[in-house]
Amino acid sequence: MEQKSFIASAWSDGHTNNETGAGYGLRIKTRDRDRVFNENEKRKPVTLKLVGNRKSCEVTVSIDNNCFWNSCSEFRDQEIGLWFIENEFINKKPGSRPWPYRKPPKFQIVPIGKHRFKVSPAP
Repeated sequence: MEQKSFIASAWSDGHTNNETGAGYGLRIKTRDRDRVFNENEKRKPVTLKLVGNRKSCEVTVSIDNNCFWNSCSEFRDQEIGLWFIENEFINKKPGSRPWPYRKPPKFQIVPIGKHRFKVSPAP
């Protein structure tokens, strides 16, 4: 993996659960995926150190799926959703969008080791 930082956007599958955090993730641009990740190492999970004002945690996500390497370059895990919720990166009001239309929160992703990245709100 090439060691370069990049920006990701909050992602929602449209069926999110603000109790469990399900349905959320981080979307990275295809060009960043191809620049930073090596498809030959796709069996290696990626660890994300999620840093926020209220909650910080680590989550390990798989990139060993066809979706990540084709059309869905997202890190998906309910722990990411819980991190969004706890740090108030999203609108939790029932029946409303988690963020303004086409304006998801942005996050900076910085390599901190082999297959390890720090994720924090973008400056």
